[in-house]
Amino acid sequence: MRTTDSDSNSLYQNDADDSLLPPKVFANSSYSETDEVKVYKRRWYILLVYCCNGVLQNAIWNTWGPIEATARAVYKWDSYVIDLMAAWGSITFCITMIPFAWIMDVKGLRVTMLIAAGLQVVGSVLRFIPTGDAMTSTVLIHFGQIIVGFAGPVGMAAPPLLSSTWFPPYQRTTATAILAVAGYVGTAVSFLIGQAFVDDVKDSDIPKIDGNYPLNSTEEDKYQKQINSLLYFEAALQLFVFFVILAYYPSKPPRPPSVSAATGRVDFKAGAKKLFKNYNFILLATIYGASTGVYGGWCSVLYQNLSDYGISVDAKFAAWLGFIAVISGAFSGVLFSSFADHFSGHLKLFLIVFMGLSFFTTLLICYIFTGVIAFNNVLVYIMFGLSGFFLNGTIPFFFELGVEITYPVAEGITTGVITFFNNFLQSIFLVVPLGNLGTKWMLWTTVFTCAISTIFLLFVKEKYNRSSVDQRSRKSSYTPGVVNS
Repeated sequence: MRTTDSDSNSLYQNDADDSLLPPKVFANSSYSETDEVKVYKRRWYILLVYCCNGVLQNAIWNTWGPIEATARAVYKWDSYVIDLMAAWGSITFCITMIPFAWIMDVKGLRVTMLIAAGLQVVGSVLRFIPTGDAMTSTVLIHFGQIIVGFAGPVGMAAPPLLSSTWFPPYQRTTATAILAVAGYVGTAVSFLIGQAFVDDVKDSDIPKIDGNYPLNSTEEDKYQKQINSLLYFEAALQLFVFFVILAYYPSKPPRPPSVSAATGRVDFKAGAKKLFKNYNFILLATIYGASTGVYGGWCSVLYQNLSDYGISVDAKFAAWLGFIAVISGAFSGVLFSSFADHFSGHLKLFLIVFMGLSFFTTLLICYIFTGVIAFNNVLVYIMFGLSGFFLNGTIPFFFELGVEITYPVAEGITTGVITFFNNFLQSIFLVVPLGNLGTKWMLWTTVFTCAISTIFLLFVKEKYNRSSVDQRSRKSSYTPGVVNS
C-alpha cells in the first residue's frame, strides 16, 4: 500500500529542524540506507504478545488489593502489608528503569521481552511455594512481588518504542495507546479474577476483631486453597506467554515502517543527558507522574479508602469501581488516539481537555465520599467510569508528546524517564504514610494533582520533531514505497 497525503493529513505547529531530515546522520542507525519502507502484518502479532505480557504483569502486581480482607485473614497481615504489596511495583520500577531503558534501546525488543517475561515467571512462581508457615509465605510473596516489579519498565515504557519500530506514522499513536493501556487492562482484570477465585471473608459470618478476621484451621485451609488457585492460574498464564516470546518475537522488521524509524537515535548516554537538560520535557514528565501516579496509587487502595470514609461496601463493589475506571480509560485512550493519528499536532490540546475533565470528575467523587452529594451506587459507578475515561485516557498522549519533544533521543530512555516520574511519585504517595495516616487524604491529593496538572500543561511547549521528519520526507524527493507484507 503506497502512502498518500491523506494518510497523515496533519498540521504540525512546531516543525523539526532540517537537520533531522534524511540522510541519516546518527551512528547507531538500525537500518542501512534504503528508499523502501514496509509495513508488515506481523506487527499485530508483536502487539498482541506484548499486550498479553503487559496484562499479566499488572494483574500479578495487583493480586492482593482486590482480595485484601481475605489475604489479611489468611496471612495475618495488617493494612501496612497491603500498602507495601502495591508499593513494591513502583519502588522496583525506580531501580530497574535505567537498566531496562538501556536494554530496550541497545539490545532490542526480543531480549527485553524475554528478560521481562522471565522475571514475571520467577516472581509469580515464588508466591505459591508451599511453606506451611504464614511468615515464610509472606517473605516469599514479598520477593515474588519485587521480582515481578523489576519487569515494570517494560510494561510501562516500551509502547512508544514498539509502535515506532513496527508501525507506520498514521497508526503510531493508536498502537501506542493499545500497548499502553494493556497494563491498565491487567489491573482491571485483576479486580475480576481475584473475586472469581477467592471468596470475600467479609461475606462470611466470621466476626471482625481488631481490624482482622480470625480464622480456625478449616476456614484458613479453605481460603488458602482459593488464594493458591489464583496464584497457580496467574503463573501458568505467564509461563505460556514466556514460551510464546521464546518461540518467535523479533526485535524489529526487516525494513522500517517509516523514515523516522530508519533514522538512528542519539547514543544512550548522550540521550539521557539531553533529556535532563530539556526542561520542557521534564515539566511534561512531572505532570504525567503527578496526575497518573497519584490516581493509580489511590485506585490501588480504593477498598481501604471507601472504608475510611465510613462507606459500607464489600470488596466486590470496590473491585467493580476499579475495573470500570481502568476499562473506560483504556477505551478512551484507544478511541481518541485514532483521532490523534488523523489530526496530528494537537496532543497538548487533548491533554488539557482530558486533564481538566479529570479534575471535575474526581472533585465530584470527593463530594460523594464526604457526603456533600448523597451516596448512590449508580452515580459512583458513573463518576469512576468518567474519571478513568479522562485521566487514564491521557496516558498515550503523554507518551507520544514526550517522544515527539525529545526526538531523536531514543524512545526507550524517553518513556523510561516519563514513567519513572509516575512510579517515583506513586511510591512516595503509598509508602511515606504507610499505615499511619489512613487513606482519606489520598482522595483530596488526587483532586489537587488533577487541578494543578491542568494548569501546568498550559506551559508545555509542543514540538513534533519525529512526525515532521516523516511528513517532510513525503514532500521531498525522498518518497518511500510502503508495502503491506
